[in-house]
Amino acid sequence: MSVQWEWVRQDAEEAPWPEYRVLVEAAYADPRLRQLFPYVSHWLLRFSTTTGSPFSPDVVCLQVGRGGYVVKASAYGPVLGETASPEEAVALAARHLPADIGPAVAGAYGK
Repeated sequence: MSVQWEWVRQDAEEAPWPEYRVLVEAAYADPRLRQLFPYVSHWLLRFSTTTGSPFSPDVVCLQVGRGGYVVKASAYGPVLGETASPEEAVALAARHLPADIGPAVAGAYGK
């Protein structure tokens, strides 16, 4: 497990929202999302293809919604769908990843 995933999972454990904790764990369980660099901003679980700041543009973004989970193209991008369970949200997010996406690479985006 990467140090970043370890930090995100620990942070989620300490969050006051159990819905957020299960979302993070569901994302970690998916191999395609687990290979990316996760980071959290305003309780949005975001994914980068680079490990350094500035991060790459989001490839997908997950968040807890009202009564479910929201999958977005990016933090400020369009909603790709809303689901009842975190597993459904993760599956939807994984379907929207580029087919050729690989593991996050070391370094900052655009440098």
